[in-house]
Amino acid sequence: RWTCQNSINQLDLFQLRHLAVEYECAVNPVWPNEGCQEIIEHCRRAGLQLGIVSNAQFYTPLMLKALLGKTPSALGFNPALQLWSYLEKRAKPDPALCETIARRLQSQFRIQRNETLFIGNDMLKDIYPAQQAGFRGVLFAGDRRSLRLRLDDVRCRNLKPYAVITLLSQIRELLTPLCADESQLS
Repeated sequence: RWTCQNSINQLDLFQLRHLAVEYECAVNPVWPNEGCQEIIEHCRRAGLQLGIVSNAQFYTPLMLKALLGKTPSALGFNPALQLWSYLEKRAKPDPALCETIARRLQSQFRIQRNETLFIGNDMLKDIYPAQQAGFRGVLFAGDRRSLRLRLDDVRCRNLKPYAVITLLSQIRELLTPLCADESQLS
């Protein structure tokens, strides 16, 4: 365990990463929202393409595995649709991230922008770039601690999400109009 007695010069990469994880867990505890695993499994069984565009640190995929018991890929998130800011060297709301996902959805799966739900808790970092890219930006307002309306930002003042949900289970209702074969969603 790192202590203040260690000098920065003595820290190796493992220790620095360990320190970062300890700090993050202490100041920003995370947990999966109710219904998280159920909606992921529902979408996976329905054959939907799942992706992640995350302003993430190197430990975010590890935290997901620790919290949900599986890696994002094992949960059903397509590796081609996983963009992690620490790897991309970009962060939301950078439009390049949504553009990358849009191109991959179209070229690999023939999924159009307007057929894509982009769900997030931050009006500026999620809904704004999603809608700029032509996605249906869905605001998750079910966790007050993480909800970011950003009303002070001019880009968010008149921004209206495609939908606002307070429970992850509400995603099922939003999927129905997007799927041609509704039997997939049962």
